[in-house]
Amino acid sequence: MEQYVGLDVSQAETSVCVIDRSGHRVWQGRCLLTPPAIARVIAERAPFAVKVALETATILLNKARTTVSQSLALVSQMAGIPMMTVISNPPCSMCNR
Repeated sequence: MEQYVGLDVSQAETSVCVIDRSGHRVWQGRCLLTPPAIARVIAERAPFAVKVALETATILLNKARTTVSQSLALVSQMAGIPMMTVISNPPCSMCNR
């Protein structure tokens, strides 16, 4: 049973949503904004995860681009699952014109 995980990163915590292949919500909750906490939630709540998407606001990404990138790489390595970043409200310089 394939599962997909969405992570919505804020300043202090991460909202997590796990869905199955048909799009039905399996679990939704929150965890601390640390790689070990995120990896633990993925392992416990989404044992069949095949992909994880991390959503972050442009403001957070600009303030802590290195931290977010490093955290994403560490969570991906700890969980052993491919991850991608989705940026909400990207500035015009990041959009195709």
